[in-house]
Amino acid sequence: MLVTKYFLTKKKIIDRITGGFNPIDIPKELQVTAVTDNSVSLSWKPVSSAHGYNFYRNGGKVNGATISGTTFTDSNLNSGSTYTFTVKAVSSSG
Repeated sequence: MLVTKYFLTKKKIIDRITGGFNPIDIPKELQVTAVTDNSVSLSWKPVSSAHGYNFYRNGGKVNGATISGTTFTDSNLNSGSTYTFTVKAVSSSG
């Protein structure tokens, strides 16, 4: 089963490459717009070809559904902790 899953994943990657997959630009100018003891709000410049965005804290995806705008508030933080945030643009093909 694991071997089958590996080959299916590998096939999807090859299909993207041979199917003309073009990566889209990355969001730029990620900025903190507000901070509380347990939350941070961030904004970024829109990517013209993006269908939406995904938000990551310390490498793990935080949002459930794709974010349609260019702002996000992460409210599950611990005061005094250090976090790394990343925003990735999502194309219409996912």
